[in-house]
Amino acid sequence: VTLPDGSHVRSTEEIMAQIESKIADIPEIDTVFLDAGSGGMMSLGASQGNVGSFYVNLLPLDERKRGVAEVADEIRDRVVDIPGAEISVAASQTMMSMGDPISITIKGDDLDTLKKIGDDFVEIISGIPGTREVKSSYEDGIPEVQISIDRLKASQHGLTAGQVANAVRSTISGATATQFKYEGTEVDVKIKGDDSYRQNVQALEQIPVTTPAGYSVTVGQVAEVSISRGPVSIDRDNQIRTITVSGQLAGRDVGSVSRDIEAALASYQLPDKYTYDMGGQQEEMINAFSDLFLALGLAVILVYMVMASQFESLLHPFVIMFSMPIGFAGAFLGLFFTGIPLSVMSVIGMIMLAGIVVSNAIILVDYINTRRRVYNEDVKEAIINAGPIRLRPILMTTLTTLLAMFPLSLGIGEGAEFQQPLAVVVIFGLAFSTLVTLVLVPVMYSIAEDMKQNMKRRLGMGQKTKPLPSENPPAPGL
Repeated sequence: VTLPDGSHVRSTEEIMAQIESKIADIPEIDTVFLDAGSGGMMSLGASQGNVGSFYVNLLPLDERKRGVAEVADEIRDRVVDIPGAEISVAASQTMMSMGDPISITIKGDDLDTLKKIGDDFVEIISGIPGTREVKSSYEDGIPEVQISIDRLKASQHGLTAGQVANAVRSTISGATATQFKYEGTEVDVKIKGDDSYRQNVQALEQIPVTTPAGYSVTVGQVAEVSISRGPVSIDRDNQIRTITVSGQLAGRDVGSVSRDIEAALASYQLPDKYTYDMGGQQEEMINAFSDLFLALGLAVILVYMVMASQFESLLHPFVIMFSMPIGFAGAFLGLFFTGIPLSVMSVIGMIMLAGIVVSNAIILVDYINTRRRVYNEDVKEAIINAGPIRLRPILMTTLTTLLAMFPLSLGIGEGAEFQQPLAVVVIFGLAFSTLVTLVLVPVMYSIAEDMKQNMKRRLGMGQKTKPLPSENPPAPGL
């Protein structure tokens, strides 16, 4: 809650009392703590009488029907009509948070130009559906008196900027002239000017400054006194000044809003040597997804290498790998049907899926090879006999995994919604892959073997000799 500069802390308390009365009957709110006259509990700056903060704790998740974002939206709607204050509402940032959903960094040299560009960006982004509380990081400071020394005039009287500053400081704040002891304690003796010098700008201009020659001149004779505002802080990136335009979202995902923002800003003409970068959750999400998809690719390669070493073949692991795309397709269908967006946890689920979905194909392909080697069956006969026999273990391994993931996919309990995408990806991906694997893998196995035999004939290697059956063939089944 921010009131106009110079507002008394009591005015801030009155506004905050109005806000408290408006949100008191929201059923999800447990406790409300307010702090008037400061920048907030986490603020490291000086106290400001025109600033206040609310900290609202909600009931446990199992005792309320709405989430944090929905309660925050209702609070915004209730306090939007309170006059005389600028009020912003934001959900508490957790350890898993990745910053503001919208964050655009504008770079350039001149602060005034950056401020103008930032204000234009705020206006453009505020008009995009789904955005709210769009603001610029540039903030005007509290009013301050600036004394600009005219060095030419000051030098004519033998004065430096430091001498003028010391004269003003001594008159306004006082200077320690000496100390005297009183009951064993040293007490500073300060000498300062009359209080009339602090009444207005014209009085400041009359502060006397003693020159090295022994005569006095006023501050107004060697400097210009004015009241202005300066920025609270100046941010830099690689020694280039920056400001940040940030905002929140309501009812839309980060990806679609970011695309609309990029399209809206594409037509904005930036001055020379001024640039902007899209950041916030979108940038961090892209970086996270890049790393996760790299891990997914490495997982696929490692799975292939392990199977190649175990099967002592490059062809059969390749056939087994055809179950992976089917599993990933099932995972995306699961996210689509459940309305869950693609997230970090869902990609982690796909990495797990890369190692899980191949287990069914391994069981089937390994037994096909066993029947060809032990029972001296041809490819077609081995596939026909292996399918029904290995159907039961394939269904057993699939059902155990699906049933183990099912409770997690329901999202019951506090924090469960964070892990829910992982379970949904594994369940739908494994189920879909199992159904298709029973048909696709045998077909791909047959095609691969035909291609292998054709290649051997073309190279003049002849037909492959079938090995003799084993004396003690294993019984079919589990």
